[in-house]
Amino acid sequence: MKKEETQSSRFILIQTYLKNKTLQYLAALSCNLTLITLSVSDHCNLHCLYCFNDGTPITESGNSHYLSIEEIAEIARWICDRVNSRTINWVFTGGEPMLLPASYYHAAISEIKKPFKEKKPGTRLEFSMQSNLTLLNDNYLSLLEYYKRELNLGI
Repeated sequence: MKKEETQSSRFILIQTYLKNKTLQYLAALSCNLTLITLSVSDHCNLHCLYCFNDGTPITESGNSHYLSIEEIAEIARWICDRVNSRTINWVFTGGEPMLLPASYYHAAISEIKKPFKEKKPGTRLEFSMQSNLTLLNDNYLSLLEYYKRELNLGI
């Protein structure tokens, strides 16, 4: 097996394991969760040292995973059914989240809001994004304008 395939397979295995462990941990926390961090992609347009193993990208093979809108909707329903916090901040991070189009975040935010609007309308949902901002463009500025105070950016 090539080094790239091994690293990519290992990354996907670790990601799956962490997802399962995270859900178990969240179940134990139950109702007091106020911050949800969604790593929406494992790719980045920069090569910062803290994201690399020995100078090579974790997903060197080019195989990328990103959270689908369906996965985000599933996570939102799961959180909504188990968390009773009055305010929940959802943070989109990566890799670099702006490698995905701004339309992805319109859809993601809409799907996150659905179960809360239906089951817990009093819950305040806040959204933020951790980005290196090198890909900030008019589409993202429109996204920020559309959501005004609901979506914040951070470096």
